[in-house]
Amino acid sequence: MRYDIIAFVLITVIAIACLLQSLYLYNKKQKMLKTLVDLYTTNNALEDMIASQALGNTDPIEQSDGFVKFLSDSREWAFNYIEDVQKQISDFRSSVSPELKKINSGKKLEKIEMEIMLNNISAAFQKLDNVLPKEDTTNKEK
Repeated sequence: MRYDIIAFVLITVIAIACLLQSLYLYNKKQKMLKTLVDLYTTNNALEDMIASQALGNTDPIEQSDGFVKFLSDSREWAFNYIEDVQKQISDFRSSVSPELKKINSGKKLEKIEMEIMLNNISAAFQKLDNVLPKEDTTNKEK
């Protein structure tokens, strides 16, 4: 009889422990299921937003190809312009350098020699100035 009571208490404690463990796992499963449903709903909402954004931004391929061609042409023009400007600056430096050395040497120069140097400098500057874009004075406000 004593063993029967001990066995009964032991089985009851094990049954209650199993019941509590089962309730704990059930509660945990419900929380996980709720989280999964929330994630699924959020995922669908994000997919819909992305799809609507993608539909709103569909440009024809010709337009995007034209834009890429424009960028490529602009880049090529810019590189050519930079090369031309650098060449003109180098030419200006080589044209003006001898005259400037004479002027900076401190020697007294004759008027005719100064005029020749000034004409050479002016011509070199005019050649360099032709590389710069011309300002449109018709659209400027006064």
